Amino acid sequence: MSILKDQKKILYIHYYFPPVGTIGTIRNYNMAKQLSRHFSQSFLISVKHKPFLLDELFETDFIERFEVENYDYRWFLSLSTFGEISRARNYKSYPFTRFLIRLADSYPFNQFIGEGGWMYIQHAVKLASKLISKHKITHIYSSFRPTADHVIASKLKRKYPHLIWIADFRDLPVDNNRKNTIFPALQDNYHKQLIQSTDYVLTVSEGLKKKLDTYHPNVLLVRSGLHELIKPLDSGDAPEKFTLSYTGSIYKDHQDIKALLKAIKCLLDEHLINPVKFELIYAGMDKYWWEKQLVDHGLEMIGNNKELLSLTESIKIQHRSHINILLSWSGPFTTGVLTGKLYEYLAAGKPILCLVNGMKDTEMELLFDQIHAGKVFYNFQSDLIKCWILDYYTMWEQTGQVIFEMNKLALKDFEWERTTRVITEKI
Repeated sequence: MSILKDQKKILYIHYYFPPVGTIGTIRNYNMAKQLSRHFSQSFLISVKHKPFLLDELFETDFIERFEVENYDYRWFLSLSTFGEISRARNYKSYPFTRFLIRLADSYPFNQFIGEGGWMYIQHAVKLASKLISKHKITHIYSSFRPTADHVIASKLKRKYPHLIWIADFRDLPVDNNRKNTIFPALQDNYHKQLIQSTDYVLTVSEGLKKKLDTYHPNVLLVRSGLHELIKPLDSGDAPEKFTLSYTGSIYKDHQDIKALLKAIKCLLDEHLINPVKFELIYAGMDKYWWEKQLVDHGLEMIGNNKELLSLTESIKIQHRSHINILLSWSGPFTTGVLTGKLYEYLAAGKPILCLVNGMKDTEMELLFDQIHAGKVFYNFQSDLIKCWILDYYTMWEQTGQVIFEMNKLALKDFEWERTTRVITEKI
């Protein structure tokens, strides 16, 4: 039986929501903004201690916000980390630290030391129960990561069976390509049981859907869209150098830039590009790792490496760049890793050089072909990368600009209102 809009009320459970400044925040925010148009009231439970604060202000008048305590490892790191964030990120490369991260992403440890933590789960369930009873809430929405958000929603569904629960997965909780958990078979079984009572499972790509289909019988593909903040910006004068840019964090065990750097090195060694007129920009948490890669390939002279910037400043770099670099990965267990960064780059409208570490990613290739977004390359294709970059560099050198246009009609399919219709038509 359908519920009238004036009777429908939704509660979002989001560790990541503005002003928390991660790429996952963008999807959570835009999904909430679109879904809330179909409800008479919208409520949000989020965290009091927020990591990675955004400088930008997001319009959140459509939602009533509540916050609970969260004493988790991110809170602990915010107290114990000193110095630049890029230096702090270097600790992630230590074997023991990497093991602890896998532990924090695995049951039962994720409920105690993972993002959110035990106190967040307990306090959120208690507060949510009061809101559900008081406001007669009909729907709940949670999104991984963290697991804690789904744990809270699962407890609420058991307590209030009338709730319609929508569970979103921006990433896979168990990714055998990344080896992100301990005892993966146990973790798979745990997550299957965790979301057993959900009404709808959402995810961002066909590759992730294929794995999640083994968890739940009702998985819907709801791709991310172009963030409304990301519009053609006044990014200043055109850059004096031909610019390639990468903005964001690096998954060092999964993303690989060697083929790109090898291609650029060949272009320089063969005097096909002028190093004085060529720039490779990095902006993000892994500045020192990126610098080392340039040094190892003899490319430090073209590097322009920056610390983590605000979302607005990162977007300006993407809009000013002649080519934006997207790093992805693909393997026998997971393909179709369509990160939020892809949608930022699509909004910038500049050619995207996508470098996939691993096996052929058909979903990524089809998307690039559909939108005319740029080109997908693989680790063994440094010669093709070299030719592709040289074509755009030559065009820029001869005309002072890169002439490029994506398929605007295809891009309309990535407007949030369209991507979310799959679920809004069901609720």
